[in-house]
Amino acid sequence: MTTKSTTASKAAPPAHAYETVHRVVFPTSEDPTLLPLYVDWGVVISPRGITMDDFTGSRMRGEVLTALALDKRLDDAELPKTRLIDVERRAATIPATERASFATYFNAFPAAYWRQWTNADSVRLTLQLEGRGLVDVIRSDARGTYQRVDGAVHEDGTLAFDLELKHFGDGGWLWFEIEADQGPVRLKSADWSVCSEFRRADEDSKLSVAITTYNRPDDCIVQMRRFADSPELLERLDQLMITDQGTKHVEAADGFTEVRERLGKQFRLIQQGNLGGSGGFARGQLEGAANPDTTYVMLLDDDVDVETECILRALNFADYTHKPMLVGGQMLNLYERSRMFTFGEQVNMEGFNYSSSNSRINNVDYARDGLRVNAWLHPRVDVDYNAWWMCLIPVETIKKIGLSLPLFIKWDDVEYGIRAKEHGYRTVTLPGVAVWHMPWTAKDDRLDWQAYFHQRNRWVAALLHSPYAHGGILAKQSFASDVKHLVSMQYAAVELRLRALEDVLKGPAELPKVLATKMPEMRQLRKNFPDGRQLNLPSDYPEVAGERRGVPQAPKGHLDFWMKAALATLRQLSPSPKKAASEHPQARVLAIESQWWHLANLDSALVSSSDGTGASWYVRDRATFTSQLKRSIKLHVKLYRNWARIARLYRDQSDLLMSADSWRRTLAEDEPVEKVGR
Repeated sequence: MTTKSTTASKAAPPAHAYETVHRVVFPTSEDPTLLPLYVDWGVVISPRGITMDDFTGSRMRGEVLTALALDKRLDDAELPKTRLIDVERRAATIPATERASFATYFNAFPAAYWRQWTNADSVRLTLQLEGRGLVDVIRSDARGTYQRVDGAVHEDGTLAFDLELKHFGDGGWLWFEIEADQGPVRLKSADWSVCSEFRRADEDSKLSVAITTYNRPDDCIVQMRRFADSPELLERLDQLMITDQGTKHVEAADGFTEVRERLGKQFRLIQQGNLGGSGGFARGQLEGAANPDTTYVMLLDDDVDVETECILRALNFADYTHKPMLVGGQMLNLYERSRMFTFGEQVNMEGFNYSSSNSRINNVDYARDGLRVNAWLHPRVDVDYNAWWMCLIPVETIKKIGLSLPLFIKWDDVEYGIRAKEHGYRTVTLPGVAVWHMPWTAKDDRLDWQAYFHQRNRWVAALLHSPYAHGGILAKQSFASDVKHLVSMQYAAVELRLRALEDVLKGPAELPKVLATKMPEMRQLRKNFPDGRQLNLPSDYPEVAGERRGVPQAPKGHLDFWMKAALATLRQLSPSPKKAASEHPQARVLAIESQWWHLANLDSALVSSSDGTGASWYVRDRATFTSQLKRSIKLHVKLYRNWARIARLYRDQSDLLMSADSWRRTLAEDEPVEKVGR
């Protein structure tokens, strides 16, 4: 298309009103590592598009990326720290002769998702500009290739481009790039809008946000301030609810009174006992759904850093979906701000476990591997659920399918997504909507007290929803995990996992009864095992007396895997280690090295925690190994053989777990107190 100079809108007068659904914004923080999520720089050659060869054979993502053409800026890993000047929330100045691209996580438009989940057939891009330069509008496809579809040479004024969405069936984004002439260009604002005739929800739809917290009062004050500082968000907010389940109360934190007054009647603080994430979020669902002015309830973690514009984007998208659906946010790495930790999650129903929907874009760094160079970021990623670090749920859905299961933590969000899907409510994890959250690689939650909830709640969810006889391969995978922990001398984790299976066999009626007591019980139980007690001070670490050993290689192929596993199991049946190994660890094992094929070769080891705060002393014990292995076999066989009967019991009594009435009884027994209300 031939470009032309213009000082007026390029678009014809609209037949219907257009509504802004996605605003271009810039970071409020001065942290330079954030900027690649908002703006990119220079000219980048389009990457080689994805082909069928990339899905077959042994090709890995690293091989694919070697075919991508990167410009000098990316090769030199130069971060754009100073090129944007006079940055404001909605505006920025692009220096003379520079080219800025908005093919970025927060500012490109996720066209494929609007095409798939809404009835909108086009989107309008509107820019307010000062200064002379060139604007290019660019479209990508599901293969990651892209082309210029519109543009103009501009001077002062407004540019508007109407862009069709029909080409985005399997993937693709829309973005724009600005190249300044001999003088600077001021981008005063940029918006993506859609025709309001495609809106499904009422124009006055409102959002209630539910935050659950346990002893993070300062984090909650930060969250409250974010809302108070966002007038656009407050216009759409019905209520911000914080369910405080800790002993360090939010109302006692510095700054609480001031920010509470700023939020006024839109804020509610509720105190209740520690019923975990599921108990806190169920309270938020219950209160939100009971309010006639609330259209959606958004569940939000207390310890996340949220880009508030994302809350508005999720709300706008939900208003336009062709039928009600859950809209979730993705997770950016709280410690490496430009890195996307997970793009979306799926559930393997045969083994009933969850994993990334597209492993090729796990942990992608937008500073070096963004939209213009990484073809794998362009196919649409469909999900089965969205984690509750950020997830919007229609009130209609809550009223129809019920509240969270009383699981305390773990699997409550996964189960809810599966349950919603069974009732016709799909989930979308929407790009451009995200929070920064601590990645789970920095946790040991499958080894600490949470191991109980990982195991119990996975089985409960499977009993409710698995379409397979005997739960598919769940029992096989679960038993294999027990063996892996056993040969790794992780007896505390195995004990908690076995208690979890014993509690599953007690039936669903027990779950609400132990909601407030099971966590402290498991924390205490874990301390009965040496590997369950953490040493926090290096001065408390026992001296390592063994000779330095190399780290064994990971199994290569299935045959090597099973041979190593068999040898590791036989080794655990040999007599317990000599006194020397029980008095001093044989080796110091880093957290990243603590794989089963490494630990299985040791009689004792000092193993670092994933977060680096301490270490635990593992000691091989044949008697414990033998006893726990026998119990694991017995429990897994019992669950496998009786699957149909147990599953029927859980499904017949599911109303005891998820109904609003059941939760009201549970919460009443816990005597919740509303401290600050409307």
